[in-house]
Amino acid sequence: MKKTIILAITLCIAAIGASAQTSEPVTVPAEVKPFIENGTKPIALESADLNGDALKDYVLVLERNALETDGDDYPTNQRPLLILVRGTDNKLREAKRNERMVMCSQCGGILGDPFAGVTVGKNTFTVNHYGGSAWRWSADYKFDYSRIDDTWQLVKIEKTSYHTLRPMEETLEETVLTPPKDYGKVDIADFDPEDYEEKPESTEETGPSFEKLDVKSFNDKIEKAYKANEDWVKMPTQVITNLVGEFSETKSRTIEIVAEIADITDELTVTVTDEGFADDSVRGEQYKFHLTLNDQGAWQVISAEKAQRCREGRGHQDYSPAPCL
Repeated sequence: MKKTIILAITLCIAAIGASAQTSEPVTVPAEVKPFIENGTKPIALESADLNGDALKDYVLVLERNALETDGDDYPTNQRPLLILVRGTDNKLREAKRNERMVMCSQCGGILGDPFAGVTVGKNTFTVNHYGGSAWRWSADYKFDYSRIDDTWQLVKIEKTSYHTLRPMEETLEETVLTPPKDYGKVDIADFDPEDYEEKPESTEETGPSFEKLDVKSFNDKIEKAYKANEDWVKMPTQVITNLVGEFSETKSRTIEIVAEIADITDELTVTVTDEGFADDSVRGEQYKFHLTLNDQGAWQVISAEKAQRCREGRGHQDYSPAPCL
């Protein structure tokens, strides 16, 4: 998937690039030192409540001194990532590890080390990379904690690239992959970026097409209501009702809310289907919203689409952006 990204993302990428080339000593608390394995050094350590139990956990990235290399003489399995969780006894334990996700120190091209750190939050963390030469790129891997499976699962792969010597609008590309829709469930311990370079080709029949809607007006309305302390901005069903209108002039309304992972509900896909309009042309309308919960607890619209289907003899019978007769 390709789309134009606003300048703010460009600036963000540049900032990440700067951090990717900066290496500062990592301060390691005494309770974490036992997890620094022989022959390694810590290159990243971040703390947050990673599993929703209100206790302080850690993401630790190590770098091995003795390197094994592949056929192209690049280091392999150089940087293990460890998730350290705190038990009710206040002691840390290694809950999960991944040997392949953090890129090697020589894998960033002319810019050098591509590892740009780890971003953490409650129940979530993202591993960031940035590198390249004339072609710059970034690769970020986001994992969220699943209470049901008691592990961290891949929820987003986000990649960008652009050419530094050509107009940004001509070369900037973004690819976003969202397991499990694209790959199924992927456990942190099993994740290897090389296995997930591209979105797999779908074997399913192509679904209905939709007209993409401008989300700015939706988000402006939400922001205005938030500033007015209106509670509906915090409830996804009420957000949808305020955006598409009250249930009226139609026989039925169905609202389907889907979370990519069962117990991770800060990103939702909401489908609204209205059928049986009092109209001699349009039979039904369908909206699809991708919502995300911001830090203030209000929902925002990431994308929105609309389609309609017609009455018999008045046009297409499947949902489509095409007008009815």
